[in-house]
Amino acid sequence: MSDLYIPVPTRVILPHTKANFVTYLKQDDRYVLYSVSGEQFSPEHQLRLELQDITTLYVNAEEEHELNAYVEKHIARVLSDGSIPIHARAEAWTRSAGSVARDLFEKKLPPSILKQQYDRFEKFITESASIFKSPEGLRELSKLMSDGYDIYHHGLGTTVLTASVLLTFDGGEELLGECGAGAMLHDYGKLKLDPELLKIDPDLMKYGEKQKWDTHPVLGVQACAAIPLPPEGIHCVLFHHEREDGKGFPGKLKGDDVPFYARIVSLCDYYDRLTRKQHYRTAYTPFEALKTIRDDKGFANRDAFMRLVNVLSDANIAVL
Repeated sequence: MSDLYIPVPTRVILPHTKANFVTYLKQDDRYVLYSVSGEQFSPEHQLRLELQDITTLYVNAEEEHELNAYVEKHIARVLSDGSIPIHARAEAWTRSAGSVARDLFEKKLPPSILKQQYDRFEKFITESASIFKSPEGLRELSKLMSDGYDIYHHGLGTTVLTASVLLTFDGGEELLGECGAGAMLHDYGKLKLDPELLKIDPDLMKYGEKQKWDTHPVLGVQACAAIPLPPEGIHCVLFHHEREDGKGFPGKLKGDDVPFYARIVSLCDYYDRLTRKQHYRTAYTPFEALKTIRDDKGFANRDAFMRLVNVLSDANIAVL
């Protein structure tokens, strides 16, 4: 029975807002109606719940879409509300972000709808800056997003890491939306590849297989032409497999020839891939992933790498 209801911290339902879903109170093993769809919440609602020591409301799982849409609409307020426990804010963000990401990755979207979904994701990331700046927030997000290797799961993980590192730079917040969305879409081109090819370790691919796999950054830019991506987004998609030593692809660009934000996406992509279970190997620990990146001489920009290490260390995720 409990699987039919989604627990929602009472403070996530904000005063002076309307929710297009029904909420329930849990009394013993029963779920009792608390509010109807479209009802406006007020400070009195919040006070009444607090006086009764009620900290959780419940939403029927069939209305998950409406719940996610509500959180998406009010994400900046939810994330900046210190009265909501950080794990609850991270949970709300992850649930809503997954919904936005899945919609962006829906196949065969008309160009106009794809552009709307892209703008929606970019706005969502921009309004989420406060949790990316929070070490505690990043720690909670990392727990919630560690599973799954659908392209959109990996895209979300890369986006969160990219945003957290990007915000350590002066002016990083100005690029947050474009680069966050570019990080989300960096592997978009893989949707045009044979799914069986993606189950093979790239280091063990035959020559022809590797040639096809190496086309995914260009395929990604082509697939996103209907949006169209801003220059920063294009760079994040096209350059996410370039290396500091110029031995990457597709352009074999070296060092500063790759924009710094694209180097961040490349670094965070690699880290997130290593720490996710793959078809061909188990997941690395954060320490193992960072050590692998550090030992891959010529891969990463030193400053970007140390910023990632510091962000993860501050969040108590990994220390080298």
